[in-house]
Amino acid sequence: MKKQTIYIALMAIMLAAIAAKAQKVTLNNWQVHTSMLSVQAGATDSRGRIWLGTSGGIAIFDNAAQDTILLNQRTGLLNSDIRVLKNIPDSDRIIAGAIDGMIEIISEDIAISHITSIRDHGFNNAAINDIAFTGDSACIAGAFGLAVFDISQMIFTNTVETIGTFPKNTPVNSILIDNDTIWVATSSGMASIPLSKPINVPSNWNTYIYRVYASAGDTVGKKMVYANAKIVKLSDTVYANLNTDILAFKNQEFQSVLHAGTVDWQSVIDIDVYGGRLAYSTPYTLNLLNGGTIFQAWGDSVSNGFQVLGTSPDADILYFYRMLGAQLIHSDYTSMTVTPNTPIVNLFLGIAVAPDGKVYGVPDNSENVERGSGGFMCYDGTSWTNYSRLFTPDMPDISTRFCSITAAPDNRIYVSSWGGGLLILDANSNAQEKYKVLNDSSSKLVGYVPGFTIAGSTIIDSKGSAWTVNYGENTNGTLLMTYDSNYTYTAFTNPYNQGNRYFFNMDMDNYGTKWICSTTGSDGGGILFFNDGNTPTNPSDDKWGRINTSTHPNLVNNAINCCAADNTLGDGMLWIGTSNGASLVYNIYSASTGASEKVRVNKVALLEGQNIHDIMIDAVGNKWFATSNGIWVLNQAGDSLIAQFAKSDSTLMNNAVYSLATNPDNGLIYIGTKDGLYIAQSSFLRPEKEYAISVYPQPFKIDRDAELTIDGLVASSDVRIITPDGMLIKHLESNSKRTTWDGKDDKGNRVAPGVYIVIGNSSATKSSAAGKIAVIE
Repeated sequence: MKKQTIYIALMAIMLAAIAAKAQKVTLNNWQVHTSMLSVQAGATDSRGRIWLGTSGGIAIFDNAAQDTILLNQRTGLLNSDIRVLKNIPDSDRIIAGAIDGMIEIISEDIAISHITSIRDHGFNNAAINDIAFTGDSACIAGAFGLAVFDISQMIFTNTVETIGTFPKNTPVNSILIDNDTIWVATSSGMASIPLSKPINVPSNWNTYIYRVYASAGDTVGKKMVYANAKIVKLSDTVYANLNTDILAFKNQEFQSVLHAGTVDWQSVIDIDVYGGRLAYSTPYTLNLLNGGTIFQAWGDSVSNGFQVLGTSPDADILYFYRMLGAQLIHSDYTSMTVTPNTPIVNLFLGIAVAPDGKVYGVPDNSENVERGSGGFMCYDGTSWTNYSRLFTPDMPDISTRFCSITAAPDNRIYVSSWGGGLLILDANSNAQEKYKVLNDSSSKLVGYVPGFTIAGSTIIDSKGSAWTVNYGENTNGTLLMTYDSNYTYTAFTNPYNQGNRYFFNMDMDNYGTKWICSTTGSDGGGILFFNDGNTPTNPSDDKWGRINTSTHPNLVNNAINCCAADNTLGDGMLWIGTSNGASLVYNIYSASTGASEKVRVNKVALLEGQNIHDIMIDAVGNKWFATSNGIWVLNQAGDSLIAQFAKSDSTLMNNAVYSLATNPDNGLIYIGTKDGLYIAQSSFLRPEKEYAISVYPQPFKIDRDAELTIDGLVASSDVRIITPDGMLIKHLESNSKRTTWDGKDDKGNRVAPGVYIVIGNSSATKSSAAGKIAVIE
């Protein structure tokens, strides 16, 4: 029998044995961390608390108690993207409207009633845009049209999908109820109707098309279209904001009363009535019409709009920031910033866990993902630190498009940016040494164009040296750069095509081979692998190789989203994720010799067709795949799907998962999405080096506790629960520090109360230990 056949046969036997030991995969004690710094609506309650409706939920700030309550989908809301907040008249309740049509009615004691009718109706777009009140009814303006909700009976009494001459389901952006008339604003025009007429009859509505007149003699005017038009009424005039203009509607025609300008920073974001005058906001200022600036935003902070809190002349204003919370502005123009302690954005498309337990996130993970500013974020288990010049002005002024993140064994954090190079954070150093920037002027990284340096992923080798990919598309220059603690740089170019720098993600295996992933689907794509023989400055022993779909047909795609070196089994494997499935290199040792033809690649049938964004190997060797269809978990052998987590059967808000990480010391799993960071407890922890068996809760009451935790196990533990006289009750297998028992025997019967012995025996460490379990009624 050939040597390779024997090897494959032995591997099959070993994999089958490992598959039989697969531990049940559960995720418990979910947390959800969403950004509540992009404010979209506001209100105050009778206790003087400020309510902020944000893209990540509702933040309720109590200035007197210096306390903040955070509500998102984990703490009571059914959708966290809140677009509208209004006080229900003559009550202690707030009504909130979300982007998906959810209506939440929330008491000041945080009792929440969910109104799902609009969300569940099946509209193409059900977003709630505005709410106004008449009597016991709330008129709800949305992307679907208009609906009327009876607050006392908690039922919808009317839905208006066609308003006047506007097409069916024309979005209603804003609603105004003035005495006996309802006014609504759409993107193309306004409409009005007396409350005495049935509002679901289109012909009862009067419609008015937005027009801007260039001069007093202009009788035609220019039609205007504005998707976010808002209307307010002051005296006998209705005003509408249309991006570059504010229009006054008087005597049945529109007139321009303010032309803000044509550049973005001059545009009119919002309007409202304040102290008997019309106020409006631009992205950076809050102004009074015809004179006076009320407030100017901090530095680079951008506004989402504002809201006047009440109708009295001395009412407060909430000025909404896009990434900083809100500014509470008093009538004397003094102000206070309300900044909830949350991540700066909801995007967690890259995650790294540092040895000290802190978790870091970036809002991008490759050149293929839409990039947005926001800095990067850190959670220490209690509070958030946002690394952005809005929050940490001592940061170097580089691009905030951070797109990859790595935590080194010494707790230094390597953060790649799209254009600003690589930022290295040493949070334990003083201010002068806290940050270091590597770019095309301070290192051997080469800019895509001069001054615009794109750093891909970074890894740390066994000697503590860092390796960083230098993305540059079809430009000549550095592909890979390494540097030691003294910042002595060595650069490498693509040996197959120096002008091909379409490479971004990377991982390294136990043999020191770097696997560098291409982002292009051409033959120049695929994966380059490189082993420097632990002598980066000596090119004579460098070994390069490559795999692509031409040379290795079982590689699913040449455009690689991610890869992960798996050193938990045999000689190790490399898992490769693409937009249409996964492949596996199952003999990674051969790559250290540079022999491309000896590298063996298989397709992973279990993941065929899946869009894989990230791959994580947990503490016991299970493979976790972040996909557009949730999380898929394969066992250590990789030949069995042992768990899936999706919106339908977990806390996830949607099925698109972009990044994964774990802390092997406590088993926490970190899940990055576009809707925030999810944290859940798994049972997969790094096994102990020596047995230290403990069990809890003790005593164990099956009906009350559901599961008993057996802790302090070593690798490859054979766990047996027996009676004091030696009769076997339950046999478990675990490669983790921790496993659980449900109080049943091997036949599925619940055990009787009494004292039991748990014995752990490891084939890996050749050791054993025992503990005692007390089961009670």
